[in-house]
Amino acid sequence: MNRAASLILASCSAWLVPAPASSVDARPQEDAVPADPLAVAWDRFAAADEITKAELLARAKAKVEALTDPEVKKLLALRDRARREIKVAPPREPVFYTCEEYAPVQATRRFEPDESSYAAEQEGLMQVWTEPAPYLERVRYDFATNEVVELGLAPTVDEQFWDLLAGNVPDTDLLAAWLMKQWDFDAKLDELAEFFGHVYCDRLGAAFKHITIYDAFRSGSTVEMPDADVIAFARHILDDDSFVSPIPPDRKQQKLYESIKQSFVKLRDHRTLIESAARVFVNDEAPLRSELEGLRLRLVYLFEDNGSDPARIAKALAATKTRDGFIEAMDKVLETKRERWDSHLIEWPKRRQTTRWAVALATQEVLKEVGYLETK
Repeated sequence: MNRAASLILASCSAWLVPAPASSVDARPQEDAVPADPLAVAWDRFAAADEITKAELLARAKAKVEALTDPEVKKLLALRDRARREIKVAPPREPVFYTCEEYAPVQATRRFEPDESSYAAEQEGLMQVWTEPAPYLERVRYDFATNEVVELGLAPTVDEQFWDLLAGNVPDTDLLAAWLMKQWDFDAKLDELAEFFGHVYCDRLGAAFKHITIYDAFRSGSTVEMPDADVIAFARHILDDDSFVSPIPPDRKQQKLYESIKQSFVKLRDHRTLIESAARVFVNDEAPLRSELEGLRLRLVYLFEDNGSDPARIAKALAATKTRDGFIEAMDKVLETKRERWDSHLIEWPKRRQTTRWAVALATQEVLKEVGYLETK
C-alpha cells in the first residue's frame, strides 16, 4: 500500500473511533486503546474470499462513478476524456547501446539476471530517490515516445480497493499520465529522453533492465559512464562522430562529459515539473521529493488561476519555457498579487480535498453496508 493511502486511511478513521464504553463500576483502563474501526474494516475486507472482495470493489467503483459532487464530476469527466484519448502502449522493452556498434574494445554487454545479488545491489544504489505516486500506478507517461505505456503490473483487488479508500477515482493513474502528455511542452527534449531512457550499464558490461540511465543519474549515486554510452550520446545528441573508444582523458572528453551532465539537468528539470504538476493536480497533498516541494504552492496557484482547465494550464506552462522560468513567473505573481495568491492557495486545495473525501467516504459506505465498518 502506498504512503498516501496510509495517511488518508488514518485521517478518515479519526472521527470514526468510538468512545470507550463506561459505567459507574468501570475503572479507567489507562492502557486500553480503542480499536480503529476503519483499520478493523480493512482487516475484514482483506480476510474475505476473492469473490466477495471483487463484488465489493465493483460496488465501490459504482458508488464513486455515481457521485454528484460537482468537483468529483469534473475530475471524472477529465478521467473519461483520458480514457477516450489515450491508447495505452505495451511496456517498452529494455534496450542498451551495444559495444559492438559504439565501443568494440569494451566488454560485450549482457543483461544481469534479476535474481543475482549484484543486480540487487546495483538496483539498491541506483534507485530513484523520489516519493511514490499518490495513486495506484499501472500506466506511466513516456517522455521519449510521448505515449502512455503499461508498466506490466497486475494490481490485486486489495490494491484497487485501497486506492479508492485513499480518495482516488478509478484510473487516476491514466488521468495523471494524460495530463503529463498534455503538459509536456518541449518536444526538443524527446531525443534526450530517449537517450537517458536506455538501460544503465557498468564498465564490466553488466546491463540492468530495471534501471535506466536517467534513473542512475537521478539517484544521486556515483554513475559510471562507459564509452559505449558516451559515444552514443555524442553521435545521437551532438551529431558528433569523432569519438572512438577508448576516449582519451583530454579537454574534449571533459567537454563531452559536461554536455551529458547539462543535458540530464535540462531533462530532469522538465520532467520533474511536469510529473509534479500532474501529481499535485490529482492530489494537492501528493508527496514530492524535498527539493521539489517548492513547486507545490506555485502549481496550486497556476491551477486555480487557470480554472483547473488542462488546456489553459498547458499554455501557461509552455509560456514559462523551463522549470526555472515557471518558478520565476510564479514568484513575480507572489510579489505583485499577494492577496490573489493567498486566496488561490486556500480555494483550490479545498476543492481538491473535497473530491478525495467524497471518494473515500463513498468507498467506506460499502464497508458499512456489509458490516465491516462499524460506527456509533
